[in-house]
Amino acid sequence: MLPLMLDVTGKKVIIAGGGRIALRKLSVFMNEGAVITVISPEASEEIQRLHEHGAIVWKRACIQKEDLKGAHFLIAATNDPSANEALHIMADASTWVCVASDGNKGNMQMMSFKREGDLTISVSTSGSSPGLAKDLSGILMDRCKSIAKKLPFIRREREHIKNTLPSHERGEQIRLLLKELMK
Repeated sequence: MLPLMLDVTGKKVIIAGGGRIALRKLSVFMNEGAVITVISPEASEEIQRLHEHGAIVWKRACIQKEDLKGAHFLIAATNDPSANEALHIMADASTWVCVASDGNKGNMQMMSFKREGDLTISVSTSGSSPGLAKDLSGILMDRCKSIAKKLPFIRREREHIKNTLPSHERGEQIRLLLKELMK
C-alpha cells in the first residue's frame, strides 16, 4: 500500500460500528474536517455525545448498501469481523475502505501518526501490530520535537532560497541549511 496524506475536509465518511475502535477512527477524520455518519444500532456514550452536539450524525440502524452511496471512505469497525469483510465487498469500487478487524481485507489502512506543528510522523506495521505503530510514532515524535520547532524557520529560508537563487544553486543551499540545522 502507498502511504499518503489526504485532505478529507468535507468528504463523506461512513463509520460502521459504534464502539471504541469506531470512536478512535472517527476522531481522526473529525479532526480533519470530514463529514461523518456513524451507522450502528448501538453507540458508545462518547459517540452519542458527539451526535447530540451535532459533530457527527448517528443513524441507529444496521448499515445498508444505500447508506454507502456517495461515501468517500467507509470504516468497517463493527465487533463482527465477517460483517466488516462483507461491508468491504458491499462498497463501491470508488470508496476507500478500512476494515478495522483485518487491515489486509480493505483497500486502505489507517496509519498511526503524531503531529507537532508542520511535522507529521506516521508509522505503519501493515496491520501486524497497531499498538506498536502507535508507540513508535510517539517515540519518533518525542525525538523530533526540536526539528518540528525549526520548521517555520526552514520554510521561510527555503522560500527565500527558491526566490533569490538560480535553480542550479538551490538544492545545494537547501542541503547546507538543513545540515547546519541538524547539528
